[in-house]
Amino acid sequence: MSQLQDLTRCLLAAGGATHPEGKGTYFLYADRSTLISKHWTGSAFGDGELITDSIRPDSTATYLLSPDVQRIICISSSSTLRALHYDEDDEEWADDEKFPDLAVHPDGRLAATLDDDGHALVFFQDASGHLIYLNTAGAPIVLPASPIAGSPIAIFPIDDQHLVFYISAQDNRFHYVAQKGGDWADQSLAELEVDTKLRRFMVGQNEAGHFEIFALSEGKKVLQYIANGEGQTRELGKVDDYGNFVPGSSAECCLFHPGWTKDMPSHAASLGLDKQNMDVINGWVVKLSFFAEDAASFGSGFFINIPEEIISHRIILTAAHNLIAPSGQRTDQLTVLPDYIVPARDVYVPDAYIQTKNPQVDYGAIRVPRRVGGGDGGGFGFSLRLAYEDRIEGDVSVSGYQVVTAMGQPVTSSGPCVGCYSEQLEYRAKTEQGISGSPVWIGYQGHPTVIAIHNHSPEKGRFKAGSRGSRLTLKVLREIFRWAGVGQYGVRLRARATAKKTAAMLPPRGLFLNFPDGFPFARVRLGSGTAFNVHLAHVSRERVMYALEVDGKWVAFNTAKKEAVLSQTLTDGCLFTKGNVKDDTMRIVMERIVNDSSITYQLRLQGTRIRDYDDDEAESSEVSMVGYPAGNKEMYTQFSFE
Repeated sequence: MSQLQDLTRCLLAAGGATHPEGKGTYFLYADRSTLISKHWTGSAFGDGELITDSIRPDSTATYLLSPDVQRIICISSSSTLRALHYDEDDEEWADDEKFPDLAVHPDGRLAATLDDDGHALVFFQDASGHLIYLNTAGAPIVLPASPIAGSPIAIFPIDDQHLVFYISAQDNRFHYVAQKGGDWADQSLAELEVDTKLRRFMVGQNEAGHFEIFALSEGKKVLQYIANGEGQTRELGKVDDYGNFVPGSSAECCLFHPGWTKDMPSHAASLGLDKQNMDVINGWVVKLSFFAEDAASFGSGFFINIPEEIISHRIILTAAHNLIAPSGQRTDQLTVLPDYIVPARDVYVPDAYIQTKNPQVDYGAIRVPRRVGGGDGGGFGFSLRLAYEDRIEGDVSVSGYQVVTAMGQPVTSSGPCVGCYSEQLEYRAKTEQGISGSPVWIGYQGHPTVIAIHNHSPEKGRFKAGSRGSRLTLKVLREIFRWAGVGQYGVRLRARATAKKTAAMLPPRGLFLNFPDGFPFARVRLGSGTAFNVHLAHVSRERVMYALEVDGKWVAFNTAKKEAVLSQTLTDGCLFTKGNVKDDTMRIVMERIVNDSSITYQLRLQGTRIRDYDDDEAESSEVSMVGYPAGNKEMYTQFSFE
């Protein structure tokens, strides 16, 4: 589901709330005078639940949901505030008789949230047109604001405040009110004028710290406002009669969430482990000791699973600040406990960290013999796919050694992932001294899979801040893998013959996979082809998969259309295994699930339209996929990188 469709779903709803355990979202829909709740799992809606059949037609509502609270604030059929709570005994929604039934403007909207103690904070426009704050004691407070009649209201939490956004009648611009030292003050976003009637809007903040407002107009246009000092307004698209987002020319510029960097976000779910021995996982986590500027220190690290047939040694990932002292000097006597002292030549730290100490590049690697660490000789799985996810559902785990933790007994804490940024993850799992360098991992496809290297405690003074870790992005893994001798870089994929008959038909100059400049579809080329980087992209207990990258784009194998194309993002369709590996030749094999059945394909090149006397620019479109291993005798399904 695209990012903009997710945004549209939020804007069309009367209100909603995320499940406190990350199990989807509950949306509220006002169908005339009926309020209905629908559970969105991330891919589909569940059955609707009737909340009440007596609300003001097509009004707004708020779902307040936490482990201890389940309330809905809405507007009654007589245009007064109304609160309902879920009665566990009667298994139905019941009115909160103690909630004040204050009058709401005939066109008025409302917004509400929970404070840290679980108390409801409610904001609405009263019958006189004032913006009202209903405090935790149930007392209405008139705020210093002049909203237009029927202004949408949105709440944005930041630090220890709640900013309440609305459209001002004074200048038709976005304003917000915030409480400072007990008093409420109004602030204008002077650069953002609203020249169309809005049904609803949502507020976020981008990585530059600018407010971003996403709105749905009465004409069903989806708009983006950016408060960057100059003010930007974009029409992203429209909503059709079926609730589907129809993109406009500016849609590709939309960044709905600071971590969403593309128009089609995806998400991964931490779905648990499949018959995994936790003692084995503990064996993949290591305790490090070292001296930083003559002071003894401890840290954590972990083995990443790189099969022995790829490299003869093992790789430990950790935080760079375990390897470099604050002075910029290498830490001394770095030891993988209990007793392996690491030679300086077997330690990798990015130059960017040495020069800047930037926490976004606070990662490093240690190379050790296979005998170090014992256990099963493996490590945490990884998947480059997860570096491109815009949301991680469920809890993430952090496993490491506290300073006092005994060898062989790492501690594990878990919590929700609350931010997926381009280079970092943010999560609310408890961390402390000694844990730096630990794996941040999830159960992905049944296997323990690392998604980040923990290196940063929660930012002080930031509201509900989580710990942070460096994501295992292409940049991070490419740096470490090139240092470790993993992967192939700048190589060309050349067709090889499987029999003497087909060998005689291959032009001596060779047939290669090629992507012409500015053309996204693969072709067969005589004499040379595109230079690819072959990345180790996914390793689990049972599978080793690769991906081809060229200039930041990925080769995707579309088995339905039997074609290979360049993709801006790494998807499952880009991953392949190496089949029938013999010497330097192999087959490019892809597995697809069709109607719950697994079907395996392999890449095939042909050159029936190319002759050896053609010039070096001779090409044909004879790139396809055939069955595996059924198509092993097809021309040409065997390849080498050179």
